[in-house]
Amino acid sequence: MTEVASLGSLGAIAQVDLKELWPNGEDDFTPWLVEDISRLGDVLGMQLEVRGHDLPVRGYSLDILAHDSASNRMVVIENQFQTTNHEHLGKLLTYASGYDASVVVWVVKSFNEEHRQALDWLNQRTGDDTQFFGVVVELLKIDDSRPAVNLKLASFPNEWRKEAIGASMTNGSSSSDSQERYPKYVQDLLDRLRKTRAASEA
Repeated sequence: MTEVASLGSLGAIAQVDLKELWPNGEDDFTPWLVEDISRLGDVLGMQLEVRGHDLPVRGYSLDILAHDSASNRMVVIENQFQTTNHEHLGKLLTYASGYDASVVVWVVKSFNEEHRQALDWLNQRTGDDTQFFGVVVELLKIDDSRPAVNLKLASFPNEWRKEAIGASMTNGSSSSDSQERYPKYVQDLLDRLRKTRAASEA
């Protein structure tokens, strides 16, 4: 029978300042996300392909323009390395109209409740062909491990989860797909902890 580890042998998960990985905030984060856009796609249940970044839109600059090849929809992505504010919410709507995007994604350090509710309200008032997502980015580590990126949904369309699960079932995937499990990078942290604990107990 497998011996249950004591609580004292478990590591502690802690949050890390985002600027430890991206010192210049959005200027460093946007290029990283462009290179690793599939990570965000996994969280959203989409197959994202970057079409451009830092694109001018009516006096502003869109962080990332992407295309979801699974649904043939344009996606605008705005990154904000701080708590949400009204200015960036306005930019999101400007970018969406400028590129006639069907999906709008706001990636931030943290959400004010009023802005999260605003995204929920937009999802309730717009048609099924327009979707708004709020995503929080955080860095996590276990004890002295290297930090790992965790992207978690703060706001999403009412029908999105049911449709995403239905699509995975249609494609022959089980409910353990990305929408139904820990993101791989968080699971890697947990697996590393188990190996470290096993080695210390050997």
